Amino acid sequence: MNLVSIFLISVALMLPLGLNGCPIELNPSNFRPITSQNMIMVKFYTTWCGYCKQMCAAFINLGIRLYETSPVKVGQIDCDRYPQVCNAEGIKSIPTLKYYRQGCAVQYTGERTEAAMFNWLVRNA
Repeated sequence: MNLVSIFLISVALMLPLGLNGCPIELNPSNFRPITSQNMIMVKFYTTWCGYCKQMCAAFINLGIRLYETSPVKVGQIDCDRYPQVCNAEGIKSIPTLKYYRQGCAVQYTGERTEAAMFNWLVRNA
């Protein structure tokens, strides 16, 4: 295997892990592998949800802040597109935030601000 091939494989493996802190787009294929092997805050949302839209900037900024200071990642999954994952995770309302550490989930119930989510993760990660 040449150096270019190794580089391309490395880039492909990094892409789903949220470059520059951007939320990882989760789906039925990658949800279990990512939540079972990482520390990750997952937002369960829909595109039409007003509360989801309101917290969008705070969640993106949380991801950027975590990228710069912590091994915790952020991810999101659209419950309209992937209801089977959301149902399996017991999602009853949106937005719902859950923190996963090696597959174990804890629901976040605090304020939907960057500072509140960050401080909670610092205490619980």
